[in-house]
Amino acid sequence: MTFDFKVDISKFYRIRKEALVEGLFFLAMFTVFLGSLHPWFLWPIGDLYFIIGACFALACMLIDNSRPQPSLSTADLLLPAGLFFVASFFIVFVNGPTIGYIFFTFASWVVMVLLLRGRGAMLQRFCDRVAKIMAVSMAVSLFFFLIYLVGFPLPSVSTQFNDYQYSYDNYFLFMRSDWSLDAIIPRFHSVFLEPGHLGTAVVLLLMTQFGRWRKWYNVLLIIVALSTFSLAAYALLVTLVFLNMWVQRQHILRKLLLALVALALVTLGAFTYNDGDNMLHDLIFLRLEVDEETGDMVGNNRVSDDFEKEFEQYITTTDIFLGRDMKNVGKAGNGQGNSGYRVFIYENGIIATFLVFAFYWLSLRHYRDRRYMLSAALIFALTFWIRGYPLWYSNLIPFFVTALQDRQSWQQAPKAPPLCLSKSEI
Repeated sequence: MTFDFKVDISKFYRIRKEALVEGLFFLAMFTVFLGSLHPWFLWPIGDLYFIIGACFALACMLIDNSRPQPSLSTADLLLPAGLFFVASFFIVFVNGPTIGYIFFTFASWVVMVLLLRGRGAMLQRFCDRVAKIMAVSMAVSLFFFLIYLVGFPLPSVSTQFNDYQYSYDNYFLFMRSDWSLDAIIPRFHSVFLEPGHLGTAVVLLLMTQFGRWRKWYNVLLIIVALSTFSLAAYALLVTLVFLNMWVQRQHILRKLLLALVALALVTLGAFTYNDGDNMLHDLIFLRLEVDEETGDMVGNNRVSDDFEKEFEQYITTTDIFLGRDMKNVGKAGNGQGNSGYRVFIYENGIIATFLVFAFYWLSLRHYRDRRYMLSAALIFALTFWIRGYPLWYSNLIPFFVTALQDRQSWQQAPKAPPLCLSKSEI
């Protein structure tokens, strides 16, 4: 028996360069989007995912430049791209430059140049595809997470990240952290490092889907966001509900009243079901209560007590301009992590923070709809306040996609270019 296996190389020449450019654009952006969320299967390569994304980005731009009618924008990108370069390298050199971090930062800048060159339709199609991929993959992950909770045995291994700072039981399709072992129902974060990472990412993807939240994949994203029990994700989601109505010029007052009624019913249920002994009460509403002694919200624990004292002393010194090493803080003390705007300012200083905000501001010069731009800017500010990761691509990409769109472009989304040339074009 013989097999006649031949490869017709001529078929590769029939692939449209336009489709190839869009495919490489997707690979570049999806690589850095996924990498910024730190899934367990990318831990072994560390920040090398920036290099992979940059290779796709360079190939995308080189092929597009060979086309008579490029798909990518040729608008003036000197100011925003230059400012991103300055801000990124300033942060690297202030925090102690190494050859590896210099290469990774340069690779990140290459990807950013591609992102800034992306046109609205291509950016929108990218986020639509990512939303569907995340919805399906997280739904599968959530299903196995639920059958694990009811007692179905699943294989697992112990795994650590970042010098044992994070320790997990890895079930491959999802993870369970050591700090949640005492919880009756642990928070869902799938294959990613923290529930807040996943919750924030899917909510920001929902921001790119204004007007289309009833589609199946967006409904799944909402379920995933709620399953993380992340206060940050919940705050962003509630804000997006009203921004979604505002950008579509809907009557907000009536829906606001309905939302308040629904919120009141959920709150009542959280405080009465099982006498308040449930996850929604313990992880969300209990954190919204105000401490009578300090006057602060219970859930306002983005930083440890050690860090809060250190930050109060830090802002009175000249170190505030360039930042300090987090090692000065010591251990978190009560097992509480540190995140949010104060951590970013502490590590990078006021100058770097100003450069990052200036980059975002310059990137909005070509917005098409003031409401979309203001919505993206508000969500960016809220995300930075709570999370403090303004240069993560899982935050950057949804921000640009939303800020550069308008109502008409969302309603009339253009289709992707066909993959192959037609017979008449060959």
